[in-house]
Amino acid sequence: CTSCEAGRYSSTPSSATCLACEVGKAATTGSSICTTCSPGISSGDRSHCICGLGSTPAIPGGIGIGQLRDASSVRIRDDSNNSPTFDSEGVVSGRIEVKPSGETAWGTIYGYNWDDVDALVACREIGNELGYATISGTALSRDDTPDGSGEVWWSNVYCSGSEETLEDCSKSTTSSTYHSYDIGITCKFVQADECEACPAGKFSDTIDTSPCTSCEAGRYSSTPSSATCLACEVGKAATTGSSICTTCSPGISSGDRSHCICGLGSTPAIPGGIGIGQLRDAS
Repeated sequence: CTSCEAGRYSSTPSSATCLACEVGKAATTGSSICTTCSPGISSGDRSHCICGLGSTPAIPGGIGIGQLRDASSVRIRDDSNNSPTFDSEGVVSGRIEVKPSGETAWGTIYGYNWDDVDALVACREIGNELGYATISGTALSRDDTPDGSGEVWWSNVYCSGSEETLEDCSKSTTSSTYHSYDIGITCKFVQADECEACPAGKFSDTIDTSPCTSCEAGRYSSTPSSATCLACEVGKAATTGSSICTTCSPGISSGDRSHCICGLGSTPAIPGGIGIGQLRDAS
């Protein structure tokens, strides 16, 4: 039997075909149902949910927290041989390990000919199984990949880019236990069916998987879920990512409203006073 491709489903046994998900619903590979997208928008091929204006895909595990779970046949390991933790952008990286069909032990891949196309297939396999939308997948350089242990299952992996799993790619088997050429991947994921409102000071003017963008200097957004940023009034100014415009004490703002300037007969004050006061640390 063949798994239903992403965007299609079969809800009953003995199906002769898979049905397409309705608009506003999505399904990953091998689905028996279509999931309703929380923002109500699905991608053109119904393979994942996308976010509307003023929102951005939720980062797996929350912003800057949460570990990547193992897929059934592919996993990633960091320098400490643990599952990596998502960064604030939903990115994880480390050594790739596989458990080939019929095997019970995890093993590594010899990095000869490994490239970004192969890495994207690996990331997509993980994302499809765990319910993430895969934004990107790139090969991690050999110098940045921690050595593994145990079996080296495959070498000479070659993927065209259309495969759903690494098992579908051309490859050679090996019985090596030499790990100096283990290879790794970097994947960027977002939650396939969850969106978050852009916070005040940021906006999103696209319907896709793009992150929220900080308002540029001289502009602001005072409420969550903004699809655009507004320009500050004359006599007010705002730095990048502002939720409000600050009134300039001399009453004059620069032409782009990015900062306040001084009028005739005045000069900018020195931080901390003339020749005194310490510079504070930025974040």
